[in-house]
Amino acid sequence: NNNFDTTTNRYTPTVAGRYQISLNIYCADSATCAAGIYKNGTIANYSAGSYYFGTANAVIDMNGTTDYIEGY
Repeated sequence: NNNFDTTTNRYTPTVAGRYQISLNIYCADSATCAAGIYKNGTIANYSAGSYYFGTANAVIDMNGTTDYIEGY
C-alpha cells in the first residue's frame, strides 16, 4: 500500500496484524555494521552483524493506525 514515508523514513501500516520485518544494511567502510529495527522509537531487534553487512529480523504486532517501524 505504499506505506513507507520517505520524509520520515518510517513504515506505518494501515492494516492491523503481525508483520515480518527484515533490515539489511551495507556499510561503506570495513567497520562492523549494526542493524536495528525500532517500533515506535523502541528497539525491537538488534544485530551486530559483521564487516560491511548487518541484518536484523523481527515479527512485530502493529495496530494499523499509530504504530510505526524505523531501521537504523
